Amino acid sequence: MAVNNKKILYDKAYCNLGEKREYSLNELNMIFTKDGDLGEIKHRLFCPNCKEAKLSYTPAVTGRRAYLSANSIKEHDINCFYRYDYLSEKKAIEYISSMDDNKIEDRLNSVLRKLNNLNVASDEADGEDNIDMCDAIIEISDENNRHIQRMTRKKKLSDRTKFEEFNNVYLFYGIVKLKLIEIQYAKKILYALNVESENGRTICSIKCGQNKYVDKEEGNYKIAIWGRLEKNNGYINITPIKKSAIKLIEVGTC
Repeated sequence: MAVNNKKILYDKAYCNLGEKREYSLNELNMIFTKDGDLGEIKHRLFCPNCKEAKLSYTPAVTGRRAYLSANSIKEHDINCFYRYDYLSEKKAIEYISSMDDNKIEDRLNSVLRKLNNLNVASDEADGEDNIDMCDAIIEISDENNRHIQRMTRKKKLSDRTKFEEFNNVYLFYGIVKLKLIEIQYAKKILYALNVESENGRTICSIKCGQNKYVDKEEGNYKIAIWGRLEKNNGYINITPIKKSAIKLIEVGTC
């Protein structure tokens, strides 16, 4: 798998020595300033996210601040976000829009197959699943026509979902209760799918335009969407990047 090899800087590191804790860059700077060296710590610094990639501390010199960097980006766990570059909102929309519809469907079907058919009302609905960073990867070509990999963010939809970092593209997925909403707008009929909790609270709304993805007024579905996360007047919306960028499979309530 191709990975991004540019230098990523870290503001903290995990140390598996002694107390097995994180050290901020500022703490490491203070230790180095006091002792002139980090001692054994410098050999035991790792990525604060996956705790697998080895980090190196480079002290400050004239005209350059101290920094932490990974020895090899490939050492990060495959699910570690430090392993990849996120696509900007603009680029994610551009690349997904240009993807073949069959390729998008294949990717979303793969995500749906990894979801367990759980009861959407159970505590398990927000538990572990098999979706990993690879599912959100998009292969693109750079200016030299070399194949490289970039990634969209990913987020699980459930009764407990907390939304942040709006105006970004995510791979959304989950097993959720959906309610079909019909909207009259400018002499057209538009549709939305509200993601609802068991007590009827709307968690977010999927804007479907003139596309009616379901026939039932409400039901439980496995869902996978490449969409843009927006917040307007307090309402949280997800807009699929294109018609093919949403896939649903109805499931039972178990």
